[in-house]
Amino acid sequence: FSALVEEVAASFGAVFAEAGAKIDILVAPGGTIQGDRTKLWEAVSAVLQSAVDAMKTGGGGELRIRLAVERREIRLAIRDSGPALDAERLRNVFEPYAQARDQEGFGLTVAKTIVEGHGGRVEAASPPDRGCEVLIVLPRRRG
Repeated sequence: FSALVEEVAASFGAVFAEAGAKIDILVAPGGTIQGDRTKLWEAVSAVLQSAVDAMKTGGGGELRIRLAVERREIRLAIRDSGPALDAERLRNVFEPYAQARDQEGFGLTVAKTIVEGHGGRVEAASPPDRGCEVLIVLPRRRG
């Protein structure tokens, strides 16, 4: 999963530049999961696109990507510096069309569906000052 995250982030290079986003990425090596690579690529892409869209409305900023490999799970945190989400928007962030931060209205909904289909979970948090962090947690493959 570590390599997949790095590949997805690299594929967004031009998109990040166009949005005026600085990238801060730290990906721990390893972290094998069992799943559909294409679907997982789509999930990570959807979260990155949502973050980029948010930063476009805020005039650029920083996108922070962190992947930690733990004993039983892999945790991918993607945090943008776009506008903060109020409590209601944050509560509904994974609902279709509730997220005005991604252009099509389905990005985070799709990501959540894919991650949950792989036995994981997705959470979102937004500090009061700025940005949103989406956390993807997936179980590590045993063996």
